[in-house]
Amino acid sequence: MYLSKAVVKVVGTDIETLTGEYGDFNLDDLPAGEITIEISYTGLVAQKTSISIEADKSVSKEFKLGRSRLTTDKLDKDTVGLDEFVVAYKKKK
Repeated sequence: MYLSKAVVKVVGTDIETLTGEYGDFNLDDLPAGEITIEISYTGLVAQKTSISIEADKSVSKEFKLGRSRLTTDKLDKDTVGLDEFVVAYKKKK
């Protein structure tokens, strides 16, 4: 299963993006050297990993996010799934 719209951050910078429909993401124009990537998604345990970047080269990395023990043991029994919903605002006159 792919995770769409997970947040991908380069730790210590303002660089971030969201994963696409198939869990893919690109971070362009990163400096060569060691960087730390953090992937997070609401309800799942965030994951951090260090990646070594070489100048003018691409790097591929696969991440797997899982639920925390607290989520699977305690909250799932009380969690309610939602289908599509709409948030609306109407200005008072």
